[in-house]
Amino acid sequence: MSVRLKIALQKKGRLADESFDLLKKIGLNFVANGQYLVLRCSDFPADILLLRDDDIPAFVSRGSADIGIVGQNIVRESGKKVREIQKLGFGSCRLAVAVPKKSKFKKLKDLKNSIIATEYPNSTKKFFRQLGILIRLAELSGSAEIAPEMGVADAIADIVDTGTTLEAHGLIPLDPPIFRSEAALIANSKLSSAKKELLKDLTSRIEAVQAASNKKYVMLNCREQNLSKIEKMLPALEAPTILPLAKKNEFALQSVVAEKKFWEVLPKLKTAGAKDILLLNVEKIVP
Repeated sequence: MSVRLKIALQKKGRLADESFDLLKKIGLNFVANGQYLVLRCSDFPADILLLRDDDIPAFVSRGSADIGIVGQNIVRESGKKVREIQKLGFGSCRLAVAVPKKSKFKKLKDLKNSIIATEYPNSTKKFFRQLGILIRLAELSGSAEIAPEMGVADAIADIVDTGTTLEAHGLIPLDPPIFRSEAALIANSKLSSAKKELLKDLTSRIEAVQAASNKKYVMLNCREQNLSKIEKMLPALEAPTILPLAKKNEFALQSVVAEKKFWEVLPKLKTAGAKDILLLNVEKIVP
């Protein structure tokens, strides 16, 4: 029987869609129809296990899944021993302590002997212990943001993304946050040699996708007299490709650039004589 890699993904929630999208970008084909919790990849030796996010570290830790995609906040709270292989660049958030705007609490040290409501008791307890601040916890399984107005707690420790939920409930975060988090690829620490090779293949594909993130393929034309100036001005991974056009004394330049940098130099490029500028998406960059 051939070796197949077992990949644990969140079946629904804030990371689910982006995790599915990443696997498809790296060439894994599977059908997710909502009926099955195990999805078989047709062109790569892997099976996808759809789980609750807080179950993923436990499955990976005990080898029921070989690897998984999950928020660092979930791994940290679980305390399970897994290897973090690489950060994935999405699902960014922070676990922050927040208090009512009109409360007497202005700094973390003001929370001494207060009650903090949270879904993350282990992380919160450890954070305040390291600060030397004695607090009490009100452990909740959701809706922590309403705890202060309901009289359940003085403050909360909760995951913050944009901050709009805190704002809607009249809460403000205190600095510093307990920690910052994003989606990460985790793995069991005792993979077989065969599964390590499969994982190596997947991570190289992920790196190719990440390398192309926020990059654009730029093509432009210019006259020979402007070529040197535009070549120096146009950002490139190494050096732009330069090709002569059928039209005499005209050239085409092609380059992969960071999109933000491109927009910064675009006015200068046009002033220098760049024309017929095309900007295309880049799916992957393989070193």
